Amino acid sequence: MTRKLPIAETAVEALMFGLKRTGTAFRLAWPGFVLYLLLAAGALFFLLSAYPEFHTLMAALGEAISSGGESDLDFDFDDTMGVPDPARLALAMVMFSVAAAAFVPAYVVISRVAAGDIEAPRTWFYFTWGGREWRTVLTFVGIQVAMVGLCGALAVGMGPLLLTIDDPVFAWVPVVLPIVMVVLSFWLILRCALIIPAAAIENDINAFEAFGATGGNVFRLIGSFILLMIMLCASVLAAFLVVLVGSIVMSVIVGSVGAETQTGIGVGVVGAILAVSFMIYVYGAFYVAFLAWPARAWAALRPDAAAD
Repeated sequence: MTRKLPIAETAVEALMFGLKRTGTAFRLAWPGFVLYLLLAAGALFFLLSAYPEFHTLMAALGEAISSGGESDLDFDFDDTMGVPDPARLALAMVMFSVAAAAFVPAYVVISRVAAGDIEAPRTWFYFTWGGREWRTVLTFVGIQVAMVGLCGALAVGMGPLLLTIDDPVFAWVPVVLPIVMVVLSFWLILRCALIIPAAAIENDINAFEAFGATGGNVFRLIGSFILLMIMLCASVLAAFLVVLVGSIVMSVIVGSVGAETQTGIGVGVVGAILAVSFMIYVYGAFYVAFLAWPARAWAALRPDAAAD
C-alpha cells in the first residue's frame, strides 16, 4: 500500500532545514561551487571563442583599454559572429556539463542529511566522489534520455494525426493536444520528482520504486510544494522588510553622527555588510529548503518508512 505524503509536515520540515542548516550547506558546497565557477568560466570562454569575430572583439577591447580609452572601439556589433568552430562548441558543452556535476557531491550529502539518514560531515572541505555520486549522475542522465525518447515517440505517434488537422473532423486537435501534452508533462515531472533524490539517498538506481512511491500522491506533492513556496516567498518578503527597517535605522544613526565622520562611515559599512550577509543567508536558506523538500518527501514515502 502506497504511503500518503504529509503535506504540511514535509513543507515545514524542508523550510526549517533550510533555515537551520544553511551554514552547514555552505560549508559542504563551497568546494564544488568554486570548481563550478572555474569550469563555467572556461566553458564560457571556449563558447565565445568558437566564433571567429570573438577574437576581433577581444583585440579591439584590449587596444581600447591599453590606450586608456583614447582608442576607438572599431568593432561593428551588428555584424555576424561568424560560423562557430564545432570542436570548441563541443568542448564548451562538455565543460558546462562537468561544471554542473561539480555540485553532485554536495547535493548527495545534503539530501542524505535532509532525509535524516546521516549527520553532516564535520569538515570544511567536502568533495567526495564515489559510486553513490556516479549513480546519481547516471539516474539524472537516464531520466533525460527517457524524456527525450518519450517526446520522440509521441512526435512519431502523433505525426499522422497532425497531418489530418485540415480535416474538419479533427479541428479539435490543435486546441486539445497542447493541453493534453502540458498536463501529461506536469504529471510525469511530479511522478519522477523523487527518482534522483532516491538514488542519492539510497545509493541505488531504484527508478521504478521511486516512481511507484509517488502513486496516489501527485496532488499531495503539488500541495506540499505550493505550501513550501508560499512560506519561502513570505520569508523573503519578511527579510526585505527587516533590511528596509534596518536601513532606515542606520540612516537615522548615520545622520545623527554625521555621514562624513569616521563613526558615520563605520556605521554605514557595518550596516551594509550586515544587510548583504543577511540576504545571502536568506537566499541560501531558500535554495537549501528547495533542495531538502524532495529528500524529505522521499524519506516520508520510501517503503522502509512504514516500519518507522
